[in-house]
Amino acid sequence: MYKNLKYEVKEGIAYITISRPEAMNALNNHVLDELFTAFYSVSKDPLVKAVILTGEGKAFVAGADISAMHKMEPKEGRDMMIKGHNVMNLIETVEKPVIAAVNGFALGGGCELAMACDIRIASEKAKFGQPEVGLGIIPGFGGTQRLPRLVGKGMAKELIYDRRNNKCAGSYAYRSGEQGDDAGGIAAGGESHGPENHDTRPVRGSDGESIHPQRTEHGPGHRFCV
Repeated sequence: MYKNLKYEVKEGIAYITISRPEAMNALNNHVLDELFTAFYSVSKDPLVKAVILTGEGKAFVAGADISAMHKMEPKEGRDMMIKGHNVMNLIETVEKPVIAAVNGFALGGGCELAMACDIRIASEKAKFGQPEVGLGIIPGFGGTQRLPRLVGKGMAKELIYDRRNNKCAGSYAYRSGEQGDDAGGIAAGGESHGPENHDTRPVRGSDGESIHPQRTEHGPGHRFCV
């Protein structure tokens, strides 16, 4: 059914893996179509209680497929942008928790895809960024709106204007898990834990690498990266 995704449901969790490792899982029209189909299926499947979204290989999603976009006419580019918005909006509004297990590069459209999820859990190799300005464009899949909601307007402008890529452990983490719920434990099949009993059991990425919540020393709860 899917050429660019791997989709399976186990014990009530839908595992969706973007599988274009030769292209660093870059988003093109085919990937966007399949993501929309997969998440629509999730929304209608009563057996699915939650979703874990990840990427195969060294990247979560390294961005939109620039090689494909380079050949597009303006209308085709606009159509792809609208399609990307539809996918992100569906992920954001599906009535089931969606966890992005970020195992590497989450740049451009990949960062926007992670932001559309409810929770982002990153490996130590994860890097986030909105480098589109280097190509003379802006984030086109809703990043200009979701990023300031997550990190604040000033930091969002800095990240977009400066086009830097940020490691998860850097200063661009935003506060999440306000109630102390252990997203890592839940994603790994464990129970929710309050702030007095944090659990750091990892989620496993497609390459077998541990992907785990990032903690900081600045107060209770976890901090997850953008």
